[in-house]
Amino acid sequence: MNTEGHRFVNELTNRKVCADAIMFEQQQNKRCWAICNEPNRCALKHLRPGNFERMVNQKIVEKYDTLEALAKACGINEAELKKEIEGFNADIKAGKDL
Repeated sequence: MNTEGHRFVNELTNRKVCADAIMFEQQQNKRCWAICNEPNRCALKHLRPGNFERMVNQKIVEKYDTLEALAKACGINEAELKKEIEGFNADIKAGKDL
């Protein structure tokens, strides 16, 4: 997700494609974040117990209870973030992605 609240790359693509997309965003003076929800966090917790908590404690990742709190803390356009997530969820239900 970028500062404007837009998902700009499929996170599951290869590392080079992701890195190139991130660098392009940064060249446009945009910051980027990887955002996951509770079900994804639970999958990580199951696969690597204690890893998420360790990353939070080390300030590698941050946890927010709401999208509003996340948007405010990161300076992301809240309305666009919500719109992007709604579109992403609809695409997943329809079986399509970027």
